[in-house]
Amino acid sequence: MKLRALFFSLSILAIAVPMTSNRAGAQSLASFPDGDYSYVKPGNDPRAGSDRLLFRKSGSAIVGTHELGMDSFPCFRGRAGQNDILDLTWGYQIALGFPDWQFAQKPNPNFSLSGYRPRQISQRDSSAIQGCIDVFRPLVNTGINVGMYYEAVRRQLSRQQWQFIADRGWPEDSCGEAFCAGNFRKGSYEMRVLTLTGRRENRIVYTICLYNKSASRPGGHKPTCDPNLGLDLD
Repeated sequence: MKLRALFFSLSILAIAVPMTSNRAGAQSLASFPDGDYSYVKPGNDPRAGSDRLLFRKSGSAIVGTHELGMDSFPCFRGRAGQNDILDLTWGYQIALGFPDWQFAQKPNPNFSLSGYRPRQISQRDSSAIQGCIDVFRPLVNTGINVGMYYEAVRRQLSRQQWQFIADRGWPEDSCGEAFCAGNFRKGSYEMRVLTLTGRRENRIVYTICLYNKSASRPGGHKPTCDPNLGLDLD
């Protein structure tokens, strides 16, 4: 079953997005017109790869990718601020070529554009942005995100007809350990929602992992989820 069969259309995709050049100066990011934007940090060693932000703005919503180095391309989703992107959630492909994604927040969920300079957007850049919109489609269309209370996530997934499987500890079976994971299933997809232990109604979600159980994986590896990803990002 394809992913798109499980979720509704992402409303942001219905908006016509112009191929726009970037706007410099003192204008607030929140006041930028809807469109695709590219920012680069000057002075990088080209041998180490570029440091670029590519993103699409639609209203206050921001979705894009941070191209850092040769092969690090995490996706992000947040909202436009004055000269920064606020309340970021990052999306990581757990391993290259694997159909598994993990979503988490950094300890500081805001990203400043200070030091970055605008650059003309290209068709390749817009394609990369579109790929990140597709990555976040499950979270957008289920109405959940990291930072929510776990019980609110459970209720929302139930409304979206995700089947609750069990709460399990990480790495042990008991939620009395350091981490607790709620496990959910819908069709061929499974979702793991990680929280720190505590009273269930007060637990905050800090990592969400999504797997397509029916998809093949290089070397026959099983799906994985890193419980530390949402805790130790710099």
